[in-house]
Amino acid sequence: MSVQVEPDHGCVQGLRWRLVFEAGIDTDTLCTALGAMGLTDRATMPVVREFHHDKSRTRVVVVPRTGRVQLRVDIGVAPEERPTVAVAFAQWIASQLAPARDAA
Repeated sequence: MSVQVEPDHGCVQGLRWRLVFEAGIDTDTLCTALGAMGLTDRATMPVVREFHHDKSRTRVVVVPRTGRVQLRVDIGVAPEERPTVAVAFAQWIASQLAPARDAA
């Protein structure tokens, strides 16, 4: 599973990144996988799902209706490290999605 990571609209100081997964991933599968990876689902409404990684305080926001996926790097990460952290976190997610997709 591959993922593209690019600064999101309104990206301020490298904190918000858009994740674009290869064709074939749906948001239900993604949300299930994020939960299985240990991210806490803190959604307050079903139209926007927000998953928190407590150790890094990184968040993944999923909008099921549009398929939009946004990664939000914690402000405590040094500005020069934010792109690297975003890419590494996105690659971790993609690596966890690959076995689930291969098993299907």
